[in-house]
Amino acid sequence: MAAVSEDKFNFQLERVLYDSVHNKLIVSSKFFKTIGNLYVRGICSWDGNSWDSLSSGINTHDTLNSYPNGMALSCIPYNGKLLVGGMFQSIGGVNATSLALWDGVEWDSLPVRAFQFNDNPIQVLGFCKFNNLIYIYGTFDTIGGQPASGIATWDGISFQPIILPVNTVDLIRKMVVFKNELYVGGQFFDLGINNGLRFILKFDGSNWVTVGGGLLGYSAGLTDMLIYKNELYVGGHFLKSEGNVGENIMKWDGTQWYDVGMDGGSTGAVWQMLVYKDKLWTVGSFITAANIYAPSIASYDSIEWCALYDDLNNTIGSATVFNDTMYVAGGFQSVNGDTNIRYLAKLKYPGLFRQCVLANSVDEIKSTDSFQIYPNPTNGNNILVNFPFVKIGDYEVLNVLGAIVKNGKIANTDKIEIDLSLIANGCYFVKIICDVGNSSQQNYVGKFLKN
Repeated sequence: MAAVSEDKFNFQLERVLYDSVHNKLIVSSKFFKTIGNLYVRGICSWDGNSWDSLSSGINTHDTLNSYPNGMALSCIPYNGKLLVGGMFQSIGGVNATSLALWDGVEWDSLPVRAFQFNDNPIQVLGFCKFNNLIYIYGTFDTIGGQPASGIATWDGISFQPIILPVNTVDLIRKMVVFKNELYVGGQFFDLGINNGLRFILKFDGSNWVTVGGGLLGYSAGLTDMLIYKNELYVGGHFLKSEGNVGENIMKWDGTQWYDVGMDGGSTGAVWQMLVYKDKLWTVGSFITAANIYAPSIASYDSIEWCALYDDLNNTIGSATVFNDTMYVAGGFQSVNGDTNIRYLAKLKYPGLFRQCVLANSVDEIKSTDSFQIYPNPTNGNNILVNFPFVKIGDYEVLNVLGAIVKNGKIANTDKIEIDLSLIANGCYFVKIICDVGNSSQQNYVGKFLKN
């Protein structure tokens, strides 16, 4: 990882966001800072060369003074402007409690006030577009003076509250649309007959229903949801020992849950996920991923988990992509012992990993007419591998621990022969890594036995 600029922040950063309207990076937390001659209060943006204060910054929405100048926590494009949600009473001198519009020069409020100035401190944690509406979600229990379960819709004219069929709602952390159904995740549960509505549910067009029984365990919590390779991934803190299929992260195909092999759930939590360079990246307070040392950040490609060389001394709480570079923010005060990289950093070598291991739930491609390993099992010293079309790339033979025991090049062919004479008997995987142009890769994995 590398420092973003010579200017350093003096507080842990809560959020790093991407402003897609103005193509800038937004950083927010409870900081007061002077960057050169620029005074920054709670929020600022980075265009790749210099910082901007976004007018006069954020004023508090916290009577307990835990966050002395409030924070921006989410954003979404809206009518050519950036709709920003967070925890504040005013921003840029405009009274706009926890919701405001930024046009690149000045702030404005929505035409209808969602929250009253003297409401209990609330947080707008995110937005989701569905059926021509913007869903707003967070910690609020009223909006426009009406009861709400932390969710409301905005149609450009008015807010409409959403009531969930559960008896306890602390906050809504994430909403996504998956297979044309609206999914909601957060801290909520029902102790009655609907006790399958725990931490995650979906709206099927008529009713709010359970998603595979929800998350299980007294210590469970959902922090993020994301769609990757046409499946819904859920991140947070949950354990197999409390009845869940996976630990800290699982995937849902619309019918059932699957483990993705992260494990090590007791070491921390996944706070956020994002897709970058065709991989699913997780950041959080965890120390390991798939039992390899991966402090606060790891990547997953549906075949293997990988850890970077970077060693952070504290957690990553937020991440985003800006100008094809991943930026991370959190509580870390050094990277690889370098204290000049603190609270905010960018990935310098996203494809350079210290270690990769096969996930416990490798998405194995079974032998078909287009991908074959034979003979399988084999009693000899060679196997033949057929794969779709003519390919250029690499192959790897991995043992069950994920260690590479043999590798080689694929040069303009759709078939390779692999010499196994120096490999002990056992169970192995063949991984075919094919170049498909535009700096992209297509991977195939198959299992074989050597007797």
